[in-house]
Amino acid sequence: MNFQTCLMHAIDTVLASDLPDDNFAAAVNDQAKLMAGIAPEDDPTDGFDYH
Repeated sequence: MNFQTCLMHAIDTVLASDLPDDNFAAAVNDQAKLMAGIAPEDDPTDGFDYH
């Protein structure tokens, strides 16, 4: 599963948690990292070339 797919699943998971809006983005990012097997402190975009 790629990271974008994990983000989509993470959005669904975090929406069910009913978190405050100011915590939503960070929670989605952390959940997606966990689902992708990436440590929360790591940046999943390392090594990507955005051209």
